[in-house]
Amino acid sequence: MTDSYPAGNGDPFCGTWQLDPAECQYEMGAPPRSATYRIEAEGQALKMTIDWVSADGQSATIVYRGIPDGHEHPSLDNPDVADTLIMKRLDPSTLDTISSKSGQVLGHARRTLSPDGRTMKIVQSTTTDEGIVLRNTSVYIKR
Repeated sequence: MTDSYPAGNGDPFCGTWQLDPAECQYEMGAPPRSATYRIEAEGQALKMTIDWVSADGQSATIVYRGIPDGHEHPSLDNPDVADTLIMKRLDPSTLDTISSKSGQVLGHARRTLSPDGRTMKIVQSTTTDEGIVLRNTSVYIKR
């Protein structure tokens, strides 16, 4: 199934997305003041670039790439954070990412597009050392 939705031109996730801070619901940390999420097709991979301003006014950027084939690949962009990444397209409007370090899952992100493709909801989850699952939900609007 994952091969049925390759990255490339016409991918509904590709484009520039602007955070709607009022729609964020965070269980860990505070939602950013603002954020831009760019997704670009790069061969078989999707390149994700996220620029944000934290609640305390600090600017940050992260870039990573994943091949949405459901297989584990080395995380070449941020190996100090995660050493492997699994990206899987569940259907044309759902894209999952699982990041791991030294064989331990660090986090899961599920991106879901609205039926009109103009809104992307991202639910990020992680499990604490105590086994508690924490979720952050962000909503982005396509520009």
